[in-house]
Amino acid sequence: HFDEPMVDSSMIPTFLLSKEIRKHCKVALGGDGADELFAGYSHYNRYNDLSKIQNFLPYQFRSPIVEIALRLLPKNIRGRKTIELFGKDLKNLDFNSANLFDSAMRKNLFNDISMFKEVSEEKKVISTDLVRSITYEDYNNYLSEDILVKVDRASMASSLEVRSPFLDSK
Repeated sequence: HFDEPMVDSSMIPTFLLSKEIRKHCKVALGGDGADELFAGYSHYNRYNDLSKIQNFLPYQFRSPIVEIALRLLPKNIRGRKTIELFGKDLKNLDFNSANLFDSAMRKNLFNDISMFKEVSEEKKVISTDLVRSITYEDYNNYLSEDILVKVDRASMASSLEVRSPFLDSK
């Protein structure tokens, strides 16, 4: 039903829910886009809290401390991504939730990394507002590449049409 591998484990409950809803109607309203529109994901708060903590320690000090910590800590330690982000300048970071592996990790995984587009060190600033930058990234990547695909395919497999009123520009 999904035509390609998906790593979103909620595709199964989404399919089962769509199947159940289809027993009662042919068209349903979904909430897709609401979390991005109203900053409803918990990671928005996490980034905001991290940004506030960063104000107490300048970037020039944070960055080397974090580099040392990341070299000493195990690769699979819980919270490693948060530690890594603490060493970055969040206000000028191009958020890309779809980029799960940095270039060093890709080099370890693949012999030929020419198929991957390298992320430029020049960071674009979407907005001076941190949450706005993250929601922008979620709209352009997570929502379109994961959530909408999952709901669309799960609902189509159940002969259900799901509409997303929070994504209507009007």
